[in-house]
Amino acid sequence: MTAPALIDTIGRAFDLPETVIGAFWLGDRVLFATGDGSVTAHTHNGEAWVREGVHDGALLTACAGFTEDVLTGGDDGRVAAVDAQGDIRTLGVYKQSWIGALGASRTAKLAAAGVGKDAVILSAAGEKHRFAHDATVTGLAFEPNGRRFAAAHYGGVTISWAASPDSRRKSLAWKGAHLSVIWTHDAKFIVTTMQEQALHGWRLQDGQHFRMAGYPAKIRALSFSNDNKWLASAGAQEVVLWPFQGPNGPIGSNAAVSGELGAPCTAVACHPNRAVLAAGGADGEIALMPVGGGKALLIDRPHGARVTALAWSADGRRLAIGCETGRAGVLDFTDAL
Repeated sequence: MTAPALIDTIGRAFDLPETVIGAFWLGDRVLFATGDGSVTAHTHNGEAWVREGVHDGALLTACAGFTEDVLTGGDDGRVAAVDAQGDIRTLGVYKQSWIGALGASRTAKLAAAGVGKDAVILSAAGEKHRFAHDATVTGLAFEPNGRRFAAAHYGGVTISWAASPDSRRKSLAWKGAHLSVIWTHDAKFIVTTMQEQALHGWRLQDGQHFRMAGYPAKIRALSFSNDNKWLASAGAQEVVLWPFQGPNGPIGSNAAVSGELGAPCTAVACHPNRAVLAAGGADGEIALMPVGGGKALLIDRPHGARVTALAWSADGRRLAIGCETGRAGVLDFTDAL
């Protein structure tokens, strides 16, 4: 791609103090959670505020919160919520552990935190329930209606009812280390990323499992297309798309691809209302691609730093980017899409 980078024409780039762990839009502000334990807010026009010391140590994980906020977890054992104005509140502190996984449901107004082998359910008032697992919890996700949550761990996934730790739980077993988990929009399938270069999934109706392998690199990101028909995945130079249009999902089907980067894809984010996606690579290149293939537009040139975060605003007008070195940016696509 030889065209000018969109970051130079419809955006701006800036440097943050550490690795961007996540980027999350709250209205017209994007909150960047960085590995030094801080959270920084930006608008399209400039920096809004910085909150240092959200964590006393490294910030390890972050997710969109269950209200208009962002949740962060650190090696200090703290789960914090930060809103668009920069107000910080503590939801829980677990001094004997670190927080390596978070998930939240705005529908249920609940969050889940991975505290060692436990998944702790949190509300605005603090801890509500605790669910023990046989291995360290590495990924958490609520189903769309917020009633159940899935915990990824070594050996598979455990699905629990968030409101009742005594209710019957569902185990989805597959040998190996499962790192993150995602539900389909209709809660009919669950997919995990694995330590090995593969995805694994289950159809929940009957427990039928399926394996999606052949990736040349670790799969660091998943994102569903705006129509929920395709699951876009990082891990190859092309964005790999798995079909979820029918009752069998990708079972017995082949993947499609969308565009190509110059290095393995490390971040992907589908546009919320258009059939396009943003993809970033291990060398810092970021491109805008049509879902299913077509001409790609260069968002940012390669600069040697892995892309770690891509996030569209809810209306799809703005895109936030973040990288391993702290390089970040905001683009305004109002007149471009």
